[in-house]
Amino acid sequence: MPCKRPNGWRGAVMPDDPVDLQELIYEVADETRQVLKTMDIDSHDAARSVREVIQTKNPNAPANFPHNWCDFTSCVLGYRLARLLRRGDIDLCQWDADDGTLKAHLWLRIDGLDIDITASQFDMDVAPVIVEQNSEVHRRRFPDPSIKPLLARRPCTDTFERALLKLDLALSAQTKQMDADIIRCRFLRSCHGVSHG
Repeated sequence: MPCKRPNGWRGAVMPDDPVDLQELIYEVADETRQVLKTMDIDSHDAARSVREVIQTKNPNAPANFPHNWCDFTSCVLGYRLARLLRRGDIDLCQWDADDGTLKAHLWLRIDGLDIDITASQFDMDVAPVIVEQNSEVHRRRFPDPSIKPLLARRPCTDTFERALLKLDLALSAQTKQMDADIIRCRFLRSCHGVSHG
């Protein structure tokens, strides 16, 4: 039984089909990036909270999206994907510079797909949204990251967690319709016994 596709979703098959997982993740990542960027430009309360946390850690650090937002964006995008895909096996990759600087970067990984919506802060030639199997950008620029399950992430500080919760709630409100469409399509397919592979 066909169901309405989410706005902006260009997939030829439904979200459950493994061949289309990368495309679905790309669409969700791209929309998430656009919503977060708009929230920052509009100085949404959640975006202000994120900027405050970043500048408390380092007053001279740029705090406009995507600069220094990788921890926040990886978490909220990961939570959104976990809810939509009903998967708890999303990994959080963290790379720390080994030269004693404060440089670090975080992104997500699902089934070998590197998912990153803030890597462009380091290099203008990097795509704003990366959803690639074993991404060359990450192998070259951020080698040997530590990897841990996103959902097992230990809380950082109270201010970080409060800002993260505000951002997650604001993002959820902004993406509610697309997420509902994706979930409805997944449910309808499972109820009608459609084979997935």
